[in-house]
Amino acid sequence: MRNLPDGGSVEHLHVVYVAPGKTLRLRGALGPFQGLGADGAMTWAVKSGANGTDISVSYTLGGYAKDGFDAASKAADHVLGEQIERLRKLIDA
Repeated sequence: MRNLPDGGSVEHLHVVYVAPGKTLRLRGALGPFQGLGADGAMTWAVKSGANGTDISVSYTLGGYAKDGFDAASKAADHVLGEQIERLRKLIDA
């Protein structure tokens, strides 16, 4: 749970599976999907590669949205992509 500046709070995902050094799985709806009849699973997979460690992230979402998931999915992909890029830069630094 994260407290917001206006006194509110938000909770995004719950950790449901951990395999140290291999996999982290979380369940829940990210921000734009929280008001919909939707649920998601985010998986972070880590494995050794020839040039270091490879990290992959996937977020799978299912459920119902009156207007579909297209617009919110593109926004979520963009935000996750930015966050992963910041993580990459931090790791590389």
